[in-house]
Amino acid sequence: MAYTGRVHPAPHLHRVLLAASRVTLREPVRGYEMGQDGRLPFSGFARYFEHMRWELGRRGYSEDPNMPRRGVVRAQTHRYLGSLRFPGEWTGRTHLIHVGGSSLHYGHDITREDGVVVVQARTVVVLLDATSRPAAAPTYMKEYADPTFEAPAPLLVEAPVWNSLPAYTVPVRFSDQDSFGHVNQARYVDFVDDARRAAGLAPLRGLTLAYERETLAGDVLTLELSAASPSNDGQRHAFRMLRAHDGVVVNQGVIEVGPESAP
Repeated sequence: MAYTGRVHPAPHLHRVLLAASRVTLREPVRGYEMGQDGRLPFSGFARYFEHMRWELGRRGYSEDPNMPRRGVVRAQTHRYLGSLRFPGEWTGRTHLIHVGGSSLHYGHDITREDGVVVVQARTVVVLLDATSRPAAAPTYMKEYADPTFEAPAPLLVEAPVWNSLPAYTVPVRFSDQDSFGHVNQARYVDFVDDARRAAGLAPLRGLTLAYERETLAGDVLTLELSAASPSNDGQRHAFRMLRAHDGVVVNQGVIEVGPESAP
C-alpha cells in the first residue's frame, strides 16, 4: 500500500523514516528451524518478527541522528492461525503502528505461500539511552505510524487463581542469552510453551508476554500457570515467571489454548 501520510520536510530523512516504519520480506522456511513435530516452533515466529525489526533498523533508524540506538522488547502478543513447515516460503510484514513517549509499537503478520495468514502479532519496544534509561522517541515518527495495520489486542485474565497446576522450573543457561547479555525475548516463548506442554494443556492458540526484568545465565525461574478461564477460542491461563532466589516476577502474561489451528 502506498504511503499517503505527511512527509518530513527533509527529503532524505523522509526516505529514512519511511524505510524505518514498514517492511515486507519474503524468506524460505529452513529445515534446521523445525521443531520435533516438523513445524516452526512458536518462538520461531518471535525470531522472525525480531529479524524484521532489525531490518527496519538497518534500512532506516541507523541513519536518523535523533533516534536512540538501543531498544528492548517490553511486551508482545501473538495470535496463531496456522503453521509453517519445510520446505516452503513465508512473506512477513512489519509496520510501525503507534509511537509513544519512549516506545515504538509494531504490528506483524506472516503469510504462507498458499495465502494463509499463519500468525498476527503486536510488539512494544522501549527505546533506551546510553545509560539504559527510557529515551524519548522523535515526535515526527508519529506521522509514519500506520494505525490501519491489524494487530491483536493483549490477552487478559481477571483475578487469576495460582497454584492450580504444577510449577515448571527453568534453569537459565549461557546459550539462552543474546548479544545484549540477557535472555533473548524469544526464549521466554519457549519457556512458557514448555510449561504448557508439561502441564498437558491443549495446543497454543495465542499468548501475551510482558517483560518485567532481565534474566541472566545462572538464574533459576519458577513458572506458574493459573487455573483456566474460558475464552471464545478455548481457555486462557495467566502465567508468571519468578526468579527462584528472590521471588521477583521477571515475565508474566496469558496463554490461550484450544483446538489446533489450521495445519
